[in-house]
Amino acid sequence: MSFNIVDLVKDQVKGQLIGHMGNLLGNEGGKATDAVGGMIPALLSGITGSASTNDGANSLFGAIQDQDDSLLDNMGSLLGGGQASTVVDNGNSVLGNLLGGGGLSKLAGALSGFSGLSKGGTSSIMGMLAPIILGVLKRKVMGDGLNASGLSSMLASQ
Repeated sequence: MSFNIVDLVKDQVKGQLIGHMGNLLGNEGGKATDAVGGMIPALLSGITGSASTNDGANSLFGAIQDQDDSLLDNMGSLLGGGQASTVVDNGNSVLGNLLGGGGLSKLAGALSGFSGLSKGGTSSIMGMLAPIILGVLKRKVMGDGLNASGLSSMLASQ
């Protein structure tokens, strides 16, 4: 069955959740919807690139295994319930491990220019998206019985 990983992630980020993301950005909140739309494929591209090596695929596979995919079902309440800074910090930590600190910073800079958000706002959205992306990947990996190599192949096919 054919699928699009970008669409699977975008399906998770809508309605009340995008509203919470916008609220957390304060005066930049009006840019959240457009920013998220561009950040999802960019983050997936960065993750796919890092998973193109054996070490990167193993690192991503480990991060996915460690991810609590039940967050997909309650991310809105986490972000709206005062736990946003923890979500952002944890998400950016995982992204830093996967993309490297320099890679994460360059991506944040590029996405900031694209979205019109400040670099801080961009970083916050990226941190919020990380557990969503990893949760979607976890459900796909577990549902299809993939290992690190299969994950890498699946991402490369996207």
